[in-house]
Parts: sequence; structure tokens; C-alpha cells
Amino acid sequence: MKHFLLLAFVAILVSSCGKDNCSADTFVGTWAGTKTCTTSTGTSNVSVVVTKNGDKVIFNGDSFVDESMDRDDCTLEGGFSALGSGETYTASVSEDGKSMTVTYEIKALSIVAERCTYTLTK
Repeated sequence: MKHFLLLAFVAILVSSCGKDNCSADTFVGTWAGTKTCTTSTGTSNVSVVVTKNGDKVIFNGDSFVDESMDRDDCTLEGGFSALGSGETYTASVSEDGKSMTVTYEIKALSIVAERCTYTLTK
């Protein structure tokens, strides 16, 4: 039993040592899909153009105006927050680079005033 547990632990460690699966180029392109927000009913069609500047990923379209996000593998984070208020953005892209989910939140005193979820494809 000890050997099995040790082998399982080693297998988990080896499998978690993956490579960087998503470069900034994975995000670049024109993305289209839907946006659903907590303060509105229904969904709306959106288009977002994503470019890069070094390892930063830049979003334009809909609510995004030259919004710069930092990349960590297949995830992006951006926005600003001070004293629990501000706007934050998170995005994750599939490893094949064909679909992306973006969450945009506006917070006031750490309370989410609005959350929008974008479901996009290239």
C-alpha cells in the first residue's frame, strides 16, 4: 500500500509539471460570441479584438478599450482595484485557442455591482 501511495504521489507530481500551453499569440485574433450581465436580462452579441504587446494581451471591443491583461499560461488578469472598488477582468482560453471565457466585474466596497460573462469563439 505504501508503494502504491508513493507511486501515485510521484505520478501526480510529474503530470503537474506541464509546459506553458498558451502563449500570448493564443489569445490574438477576432473573437465573437455572447455577453450576459447580472444587471440586464438576456444576452447580447459581441465582438472583441485581441492583440498583444510583448507578453501583455490587449482587449478592444464592447466594454474593453485598450484593456491590458497579464498572462499566466492560459489565463489572463487585468483591471484595477483600490479599497475594494474598481474593475477586474479575468479570461481563460482553451488550449486549442478556439474558445475563451471572459469575466468582467465592477465592485464597489468589495460588493459586486455588476458581473458580465463573455463566451467567445475565434
